[in-house]
Amino acid sequence: METLREPNFELVVEIEPCNFSDRESPLASPGAVSDDQFQRYLSDCLEDARLNHLVPVEAKSMFYAVRGIDRDSLSTLVKHELSRWPEDEDYSDLDNVAEYGSSLSGGVVMLEREKCISSPGCCCGLDCLIEWNRVLVD
Repeated sequence: METLREPNFELVVEIEPCNFSDRESPLASPGAVSDDQFQRYLSDCLEDARLNHLVPVEAKSMFYAVRGIDRDSLSTLVKHELSRWPEDEDYSDLDNVAEYGSSLSGGVVMLEREKCISSPGCCCGLDCLIEWNRVLVD
């Protein structure tokens, strides 16, 4: 069994490009879709949202390093997240904010030689940013 040499840890946000575009997914059409076709679709979706300058932590990943997200892109991500919340809710109560998702999806990925060897699972979030940062620093 090979041991890890010197893994790198990266704080990431998960971005699902298809959520930022009205393009029809190639998966909705009958027939097989190649990896290249699907990656082109995801790239086009990012371009629609003006996020195509962002680079995932590895090919075919939907995790993007937080340190590589500029202010305009972060604004786009937050506005999109907020647009998914019900409009008739009173968000002055912090409990209501937490109920509808107070964070972007993400966490920490472990990389070795530019390859992701461990990543956040479903429903992970950056709402505990201080704790995630401790993982990276300690």
